Amino acid sequence: MAITRLHADVLDAAAEVQRGIESAIVELYGGEVTPETWTSTRQVVQSFSSNLESDTARKLWAEATLPEAAPATTAAGHLLGQRQALLQHVYALEMLDRQQKEQLEPAREWRALIQLPKYADAVQGVLALQHGKGAQRDAVSQLLAREYLVWQTTLIREKTDALQRLIQQKRSTPEMIATRSGEIQTLAVFPAPLLTLVLPDTPPPVPDLASWQVLMASDETNFPLAFEKWSAQIRRDLPNLLTAEDITRRERLLIKLLKLVPVEYSAGVRDGEIVIPIEYREAETFTIQSRQILDELRAPWERQRGDVFTQYEPALRSSIEKLEAAIQAKTDSSVVEREAAKAVEILADQFAISLRRQGKASEVIAETLLDVRTLLSESHAAARAGKWADAESLRLEAYTTFDLEIESRTMPRDPDLALRTEKLFLDGTKTQPGIKPLWTPARAAPPWRALMRRPSPA
Repeated sequence: MAITRLHADVLDAAAEVQRGIESAIVELYGGEVTPETWTSTRQVVQSFSSNLESDTARKLWAEATLPEAAPATTAAGHLLGQRQALLQHVYALEMLDRQQKEQLEPAREWRALIQLPKYADAVQGVLALQHGKGAQRDAVSQLLAREYLVWQTTLIREKTDALQRLIQQKRSTPEMIATRSGEIQTLAVFPAPLLTLVLPDTPPPVPDLASWQVLMASDETNFPLAFEKWSAQIRRDLPNLLTAEDITRRERLLIKLLKLVPVEYSAGVRDGEIVIPIEYREAETFTIQSRQILDELRAPWERQRGDVFTQYEPALRSSIEKLEAAIQAKTDSSVVEREAAKAVEILADQFAISLRRQGKASEVIAETLLDVRTLLSESHAAARAGKWADAESLRLEAYTTFDLEIESRTMPRDPDLALRTEKLFLDGTKTQPGIKPLWTPARAAPPWRALMRRPSPA
């Protein structure tokens, strides 16, 4: 009961400080923050520190104090945007602090305060926090920190893209640019304890206030180019969370998922009605996962394939968005096939990602079976080690590899065998559980959609 009451106070304090910052921003966008609003905001910002237990969180929150009087409008915007971003870092640090203390319910509650990007994968953290004690504690801390870095790097790109659109449409003001760019720049400076948990050899980033000042000093003619340079530098400096092997695996998985979506959809939907729920659910899930993988690949693609990324990534993203909309609307399967084919064509022709296997049909089948067995063995080993995210990723890759090459060949010859095998990759049957629930730490994970929280406005 004490923990519940304590966290109710924290939720109220978090809501109060967010309202205070937003009230000051609204006034700033109108031209000037009144002394009364600035003083009120400053007070709620200062008082919020009493809710923090993490030494790093308290220090971070105290270092960027608001001055007694509101500064000039763009400087005030930078400070308010900075505070919005610091709230996110503080929430994450408090979450990890409680999880390390094995106070899992408060850790879950702090985690729930974190703003998510669109299509965020929140499932793994939920499952991990069910087993965040004892021997699993440090591994869960690493998983939660990585999850947060993925969320925030995606959110930074979303916010940067949104601000760039406003600038291009001439709907931005200096105060708006100052506030949002201040938030983006601060979000990109990840606290060292979060970063070193995931990338121990990566030095923590340093705030670059000089580049922001150059941006804000640019005249109207030069501003679009200055913004592009500033935002490109922000994106280039984001932490690289994927190894070369990770990138290759995700690229191949992305094209596998997009090839499978129309197959699963056409089997699951007839005349706008769901006829086989499991097939429709897989088409829906694969599309969501494609969006998530695309977000993960943006950073390495920007670094390694800059020109191709700039030219073709928007069209790729648009096709996947249209694909998702078509599935949600249960439209004709030809629309799903068309948009999936567009995305696959871009990946194959422009990003040079291929799944083509050479050799006779029998050799392709033998090679595929070997891959499936290897992936399942690696997935099993990861599950035994408590690395649930890795286990699930490898299971999904094994399933998509089976589905593309083996199931399609087995279905015409022995439909019962094909369906029985497919179910064992997924939820299983009444008498035999499938791999997916077995690899869930709690052995009974709630449906993925129930765990997906809606993102806060960017």
